[in-house]
Amino acid sequence: MLLQYQAERAERLRQFHAQRAAAASLGTRSPNPDALDRIERDYFRKLEAYLDKGAGECWLKRLELADLVANALGFFDGERYRLDAWVVMPNHVHTVFWPMPKHSVSRIVQTWKRFTAREANKLLNRTGEVFWQPEPFDHWIRGDAEHARCCRYVTSNPVKARLCATPEAWKWSSAWRGERVTS
Repeated sequence: MLLQYQAERAERLRQFHAQRAAAASLGTRSPNPDALDRIERDYFRKLEAYLDKGAGECWLKRLELADLVANALGFFDGERYRLDAWVVMPNHVHTVFWPMPKHSVSRIVQTWKRFTAREANKLLNRTGEVFWQPEPFDHWIRGDAEHARCCRYVTSNPVKARLCATPEAWKWSSAWRGERVTS
């Protein structure tokens, strides 16, 4: 299913760029640039629905792995980034964060993924195995209302996936109100 979504996205992008090139060569009106946003939005909605069904390995269902990732996300909070919202789902992770000066989004994500993959593979007694998918999805937040919406989306993800009744009930989330116990 995932490959099908990627193929659909690639075909829609190919068509958009072909239409844009044709319009440029003919001197006619180019397709609406908002169509690119629509293509990406449609793809990631399908991807989220796929993930919310519990697709994939779901390694993060294991308590020690979910704790590992949750602890890693918070480790440099306030030093390398400001972590506003986060959730560890059974098969993926969401974060809303702001990098501190001299720290980039890509480097922060790379650090999280490298550390947690190495440690998770140790716990799983695996070597040379890929733990995370290579392509993260990032979205630039452009205002306070969008920031609040994204934070709500992230912390509500376990409820949407029917893993719990309220965001506060999901232990591996910034919304959780219980005492955090590390593995």
